[in-house]
Amino acid sequence: MSHDKPVPIKPDLKFATEIIGMGADDMEKCYQCATCSVVCPISPDDSPFPRREMIWAQWGLKDKLMGDPNVFLCHQCGDCSDKCPRDAKPGDVLGAIRAFAYRHFATPSFMGTALSDPKYLPALILFPAILFMSIMGILSTGIPAEIAASILPARLAHLEHEFQVAFFPGGQIVFARMFPHLGMIDAVFVTLSLFVFISFYLSIKKFWAAMEATVDAPNKKSVGEAFSETLAEFLPHKKFTECGNNADRAQPHKFLFWSFAILFIVTAFVAGGFWVFDVIIPAVGAEVHNPFLSPLGFSSFPHVVLKIMAAVGAAMLMYGIIAIMQNRNNPEKKTNSSYSDWFLIGVVFAVGLTGILSWVFRLTGIGILAYSVYFLHIVAVFMLLGYFPFSKFSHMIYRFTAIMFAKVKDIDVKLAA
Repeated sequence: MSHDKPVPIKPDLKFATEIIGMGADDMEKCYQCATCSVVCPISPDDSPFPRREMIWAQWGLKDKLMGDPNVFLCHQCGDCSDKCPRDAKPGDVLGAIRAFAYRHFATPSFMGTALSDPKYLPALILFPAILFMSIMGILSTGIPAEIAASILPARLAHLEHEFQVAFFPGGQIVFARMFPHLGMIDAVFVTLSLFVFISFYLSIKKFWAAMEATVDAPNKKSVGEAFSETLAEFLPHKKFTECGNNADRAQPHKFLFWSFAILFIVTAFVAGGFWVFDVIIPAVGAEVHNPFLSPLGFSSFPHVVLKIMAAVGAAMLMYGIIAIMQNRNNPEKKTNSSYSDWFLIGVVFAVGLTGILSWVFRLTGIGILAYSVYFLHIVAVFMLLGYFPFSKFSHMIYRFTAIMFAKVKDIDVKLAA
């Protein structure tokens, strides 16, 4: 039984044209044979997809598709595209609809537009580069003592160096001497994280409202219960293992997902160590910040563990993203890659490569290369994090929300990921 609310049909031909330009090139070849819904391993019996979504896309029913959780429950396995007798590539059509959704729900909306059009790519790269260079230019002049004193309370006077930088400093390579934590890295990324959180909240709120307006079903579970169930099923990426044509995507995506988790943990502990031992408890900061957590009696052991975790996370990230690139370039796969796909792939690859190279150049003592590549690294990280709500990277949050919505409505257990 369908759970769709009856709504007036309001075709939007501009929408149909736009998604064709975003990767749904062969959408008009579809003649509604329903092969795609039959072969899809995760399509529920009572409300199968993607045949219905193909009809809506051809008719330009934007509002229906923007409120359809199935669009994000699809994992683009490729089975439907592989078996389609007309080569209409239903998987690519749903991928294009998702790309449109990132722009449609984006808050602020201009960011959605910027991330969907390659002509804005130079500006997206230059913005963080110019931002960081401007901050470095200001800090390189040295903050006068009286201004530093007004910024920092007396107990944090030992952090005055956080508001001064030296371009390509000599001696031991310490990235914080060119890119200070408090005066630059944390100031930018804490602010950026707040922006990302607010943007995601507003965007997902609109997405949830769109699904409520489209799906005609009462709530059967609380949001909290649905969240815990979704989390338990989402983390292992279970549905990827059910894919046929693109089953080999499962492992690279798992590696990539868990590499981000590992690197996030490392970053949180390193940043936490700075704030705890240099800012909150400055009296012991000079003694304990390096090696990490030495007050607990572990000496340098936790510091070594974090370094190993960072190396493992970086290796997993590079393996995952390179495998995904190879999969995308495989001519035997009946899956097209859009600009949104390659933007995310390119940024993730840049984050991993520059992170590893900056570490290599630091170990080999090549200062000018280490500092230069690290600058490119923080620019790439800014692009990955700052553009998160508007790029394909956000599909994780949208898919998680769609799965959770399906559980709240208890539409069909096969909709779980």
